Amino acid sequence: TDKFTAVAGVRYNNNEISGEQFVPRAGLEYQLTESLLVKGLYSRGFRSPYLNELYLVPAKNENLKPETVDSYEIGADFRKDDFNFNVTGFVMKGDNLIEKVENKIKPPMYTLQNTGDYEFKGVELYLSYFFNKFIDAQAGYTYFDAGEHTQGRPRDKVDLNVNFNISKWSLSLNGMYVGNYYSQDNKQERLNDFAVVSAKLSFAVNDNIKLFVDGENLTNQEYEIFLDR
Repeated sequence: TDKFTAVAGVRYNNNEISGEQFVPRAGLEYQLTESLLVKGLYSRGFRSPYLNELYLVPAKNENLKPETVDSYEIGADFRKDDFNFNVTGFVMKGDNLIEKVENKIKPPMYTLQNTGDYEFKGVELYLSYFFNKFIDAQAGYTYFDAGEHTQGRPRDKVDLNVNFNISKWSLSLNGMYVGNYYSQDNKQERLNDFAVVSAKLSFAVNDNIKLFVDGENLTNQEYEIFLDR
């Protein structure tokens, strides 16, 4: 209708590793005012075990089941002239999370196993503003509560972006901050918070050719990120 929108769908998957999976999705939107939109979303997803998790890595396990997750979101979007603000809260309830589990019986020291239920929740904030035809900026913040499953899942993440456009020239400045970041579950072995700054300068020679120079981590920040498998 003029103010109300609803969408729904389902996908069916069937393969030899994960078996049958029905993946539904449904969403609702309602235009409260000319500037304010509220929305809700439900979706279900799954991830089949990777081939290396099943057969290749030392911690392999041929009996792994696919990870599944049910996601629920509710949010609001406010738009007024050149300003946009969005807030979204989410809950992710999953099953069969694939993680390394210590093996005390025989080597290797760890095996991959489905570790049961889990629940993630958090809030995402986003805002953007077009100052004029030459300058625009965006900012985003994510708060992510992973419960005890903190390995490789930062709690706080901030993204900033400013764009300058003059004639055929454009300059984009980007910043990212990551905080409360751990290499183990249960908030163990915390990694240092870090912030990186990048930039990209480009020139449009014509409609078909653009030249650019891209610089990453311009402040030479030393930082660690978590990698597994």
